[in-house]
Amino acid sequence: MKIWHERFCHINNEYLVKTSKNNCVRGLPSLTDDRSHCIPCKLAKSRRVSFKETGAVRSKRPLELLHMDLCGPMPALSQGGNKYFFTIIDDYSRKVTVFPINKMSDVFQTFLRFQRRAERFLGRKILSVKTDGGLEFCNKDLDNFLEQQGINHEKTNPYTPEQNGVAERYNLTALDGVKTLLKSSGVAQKFWGEALLCFTYTWNRVCHKDGNKTPFEKYSGKKPSVSHIKPFGCLAYVCVPKQIRKKLDMRAKLGIMMGYALHTKGYRIWLRDENKLIETINVRFDENTKGVDASQNSNQYTKFNFTISNYSDDEGDFDTVMDSLSGRLIPETSSESPSTSREEPSASTDSSLIPCSEIKWIRKIGREVTGAGIYYGIEGKATRLKSFKEIERYCREHKINFDKNLFDFRGENTKSEKLTDSDEGQQEANVVEVKIPTCYQQAIRSRESSEWCDAMDREINVMIECKVWDLVDPPENTKVLGNRWVYTLKRDENNRAVRFKARLVAQGNTQLKGESFDEVFSPVVNFSIIRLFFSMYACLWKWTHIQVDINNTYLYANLDATVYIRQPTGYEREPHKVCLLRKAIYGLHQSGRQWYLKLENMLIKLKFKKLDWCNCIYSFKDNVILLFYVDDIIVFSKEIQKVDFVLNLLQDNFDLKVLGRTKKLLGIEFGEQGNDLFIHQKSFIERVCRTYEKYKFPVSSLPISKGQVLSKLDSPKTSEELLNFPYRNLIGSLAVIVLRTRPDIMYAINVLSHFQSNPGIKHWNCLLRLLGYLKYAQNYMLELSKVKYLKLRCFSDSDFATNRDDRV
Repeated sequence: MKIWHERFCHINNEYLVKTSKNNCVRGLPSLTDDRSHCIPCKLAKSRRVSFKETGAVRSKRPLELLHMDLCGPMPALSQGGNKYFFTIIDDYSRKVTVFPINKMSDVFQTFLRFQRRAERFLGRKILSVKTDGGLEFCNKDLDNFLEQQGINHEKTNPYTPEQNGVAERYNLTALDGVKTLLKSSGVAQKFWGEALLCFTYTWNRVCHKDGNKTPFEKYSGKKPSVSHIKPFGCLAYVCVPKQIRKKLDMRAKLGIMMGYALHTKGYRIWLRDENKLIETINVRFDENTKGVDASQNSNQYTKFNFTISNYSDDEGDFDTVMDSLSGRLIPETSSESPSTSREEPSASTDSSLIPCSEIKWIRKIGREVTGAGIYYGIEGKATRLKSFKEIERYCREHKINFDKNLFDFRGENTKSEKLTDSDEGQQEANVVEVKIPTCYQQAIRSRESSEWCDAMDREINVMIECKVWDLVDPPENTKVLGNRWVYTLKRDENNRAVRFKARLVAQGNTQLKGESFDEVFSPVVNFSIIRLFFSMYACLWKWTHIQVDINNTYLYANLDATVYIRQPTGYEREPHKVCLLRKAIYGLHQSGRQWYLKLENMLIKLKFKKLDWCNCIYSFKDNVILLFYVDDIIVFSKEIQKVDFVLNLLQDNFDLKVLGRTKKLLGIEFGEQGNDLFIHQKSFIERVCRTYEKYKFPVSSLPISKGQVLSKLDSPKTSEELLNFPYRNLIGSLAVIVLRTRPDIMYAINVLSHFQSNPGIKHWNCLLRLLGYLKYAQNYMLELSKVKYLKLRCFSDSDFATNRDDRV
């Protein structure tokens, strides 16, 4: 009983016994209350008098009535930077959803997100909500929305919180549970948000006094499994992927169990020594040991160090979930999200099972004449498994933890990608094959249709929240622009895909200047200036640098022209109407400029000072420098506290994603070793080489032969001699490299660029040789930390008078 009491976040033993007796969940053994005393429970839940019974269930189905309340401010900011939590309780099932939020004004937008998800999940509408009379619930925005949706709003009388007793009572119970978890686990108070989500997760999976079913089952109609439940704060052993593990490194890292993954199957683990929170399913637990105690005394595993001199695929291929954020800043993955009703982690994570990844599976392709297709075998055994079901059956019979993501029965004609299964981006990498669709019909018919549909849903939901358009009748004699869906996979600094993304883009190519747009110029900071600032501030003066990304950038910018577009494909509400845009969206000619003006006005309003000699650089009280390139922002500061202050100012106006120390910016990858800072474009070079590998370019140790003479005389003289090679395209790709990280090919690019209008076979062969040199030297990096003083030094290269075209 004791271990299950701890696994269920110290919930009342009476509830656990009732859940076990009524067989309400899968994976819970028969329990009896041994009346043992739990010291953390006694300390955290002590009461002078008992509370009255909460109100009886009034509704007959889910979403008929919701009880809502806001609790806070909490005495400490959570790890995600939140100080309140917003509680929504379904009256019929008593299922609880909690949202840690930063400020009281976030309640309205949070409720909008909940409403869309809940109504779509259950296929029915919310009828009534019950709240107290706080301003977070009694305001014009929420009242107008509820009235528009036909949702009844019940409010309590002033100073009578007992009228909203269901939500008030749960908040008290949740606070008791959080205090108990913090006390029993020994973790810091800043983890109250993680403890709250973990407590709510287990609360929804036990029977309570008023029924014989769990809130989860009454809400969703499915009996939950609890065999994966682990004690909050217990010791976790996180498996280190072999791709980032050296030969003498330990196979696991120590962590602390913080709850359950928010959008996938897995657990949330705090890596204390690395100051970051990750989500993974490849983890084992010691339920009788506190993670805090073990983490304080352990030196049993080796930290990963970015080794510049030996940069290779094996050592550089590490997950973004393992990226840390230095100082007091909060990692992106640590922001708490609401506890949801998604499926639980698989019960097969039992430590008694053999990890599937430790079996030497062999993927084979049968002969076409036999139609055998793809099958899997095991080294040293006569096995021939032709489907997921056969492999799963084999694993079950041999006590192997089946992992579907390790197997692939698709053909060889699909583009291969490494995809990290993530929402705001970040869990263990699973290797799958993804073909990026080019239109809406391809997306909804693809193997990954559910992922692409989720990505489109997120895009539309954000646009609705930002009030991007109004549905209106199409005006006469007015041009209505088309739009289309654009799909991609977001990549990290190791060129891994981390998220499915869908973007609704207006077809701005049909816009008419003077009618739907005028000015379009939008400045950005030059990358040479970015290099200069990293050399000066980060390397020479040792300032902190933090990278920030602004989500849904253009949607913050108002339009200064009247623009109509068709309704998004797949999301047409009233077919005869069109969208009158209120905000700039991607694809419009003026969107970039409108965003620039919005950001500039906001920064000036916040007392930032614009530098006169360069675009898009601002200073704040002489100790913070801010550079921005569209939605990518780099913050330099002498003190990390100043960065926190500036980020708080920005967060009040925009939805920020704090990425930590700069690792990838505009396709440029940053690496640090001690006090040295390097930049490179290895991933981009590899991508260019793959694009042109069909031309069989030779690998070379020099960018261009010494004394190489190229002339216009080598160009074609007739149309029959013209080359059908992508000469200009390759020059453009290499120019991106030379202007940012590879000055060693500057001379070669300058020479070869002279012949773009009419290249000959000799010019093409020299260009391929240059590409071969980049492949040979793809690991070369530009060291920015060589700057020792502020003195300009210039370098030049001589061609030994090889340019003969302009001689008299």
